[in-house]
Amino acid sequence: MPNLAITARAERQFIGRGAGHLAGPAGIDQFLDIGTGIPTADNTHQVAQRVNPAARTVYVHHDPLALVHAWALLIGSPAGSIDYIDADLGNPEPILQAATDTLDFAWPIAIALMLIGVQFVSDGSEWATGSRYAGSPLVSSGRSTFSGSPAAWAG
Repeated sequence: MPNLAITARAERQFIGRGAGHLAGPAGIDQFLDIGTGIPTADNTHQVAQRVNPAARTVYVHHDPLALVHAWALLIGSPAGSIDYIDADLGNPEPILQAATDTLDFAWPIAIALMLIGVQFVSDGSEWATGSRYAGSPLVSSGRSTFSGSPAAWAG
C-alpha cells in the first residue's frame, strides 16, 4: 500500500471525530471497538474520556501481540473503565458476553468496526447488517471508507 501512512492517519482522525462526537453531543458513553489493533495515540477511550471522563470502552482484537501492547498501554481515567477482549470478529456471541463485564447493555453502545472491519466483515454478516441486533441498545456502527485522491485524505 503506497499510501499506508496517509490511510492510517485518516483512520485515526475519523475515529477521533467519531468518538468525540458520540461522547459529546450524542451523549454515548460506552464504546465497543472491534478490530482495534495495536494501541497508538488518540485511541477511542482517550478521545471519549477527554469529553466524558466516565466513558467506558471495550477493545476487541484477535492478535497476541496487540493484546500485550493493549495491557501495557491502555490506561484511562479513574472515572471510566477500559477492557480488552482477545476474540474473533467472526464469532460475535463471546464478544458480546465478555463485553457485559464493562458495558451496560441497557444503555446505548457505540460499535466501531474500523481498522479490520472493512477487510473482514462480509456484507451478509450479522455485524454488517445489524439484523441480529436490530432494536437492541447497540446504536452506532462505523466503517470508514476512502475515496478520491490521497491528497484529499491528508486534509
